[in-house]
Amino acid sequence: MISLNKDGKAFLNCDRQDLMGTVLDDLNSQNNLGLTPGEINKLVKLPLIGVGLQDLKSYSQYQPNQINEQLSGIPIQDSANNQLTLWMKAFVNAVGSIGGDDTGASGDDGGNKEPTVILKGDNLSKFPQFKNVIAALTENNILKFQMVTNPEGVPTGSELWKKAQSEQSTVSN
Repeated sequence: MISLNKDGKAFLNCDRQDLMGTVLDDLNSQNNLGLTPGEINKLVKLPLIGVGLQDLKSYSQYQPNQINEQLSGIPIQDSANNQLTLWMKAFVNAVGSIGGDDTGASGDDGGNKEPTVILKGDNLSKFPQFKNVIAALTENNILKFQMVTNPEGVPTGSELWKKAQSEQSTVSN
């Protein structure tokens, strides 16, 4: 799941430790991060990733209770600095290499599995960052994803509220 907060920061979490381990191994080797197997194991167990690739080594020393909103987020500022693109490429590679029935992938053609991606944001999430997340997904041919938002009621007194009220009164009569 990719989460965007109101400050435009991106966070990533994956409930499959085997998949996340493969992703981190790939990122480590492709970007020369210098992560040890022990550090990768610690990162896999954290509830979310909320720092740039260059900070993963120090982030691996965090305890789960130290993770909070003060994290810098995964850089997604623009096309020149959108590290989420690298993460999504690693996820696509990992889903393709792990295989099996429980890959976290969608599709049933065996050879063309895509990661299941959930994008979580709300009305306070900033559009430019949202657009950069979509760019990271599409650059890696991830064209299907689920969007989760915070549900809000219709503002009282608005035209939509009035319409809903009139429809409710006709149904109850």
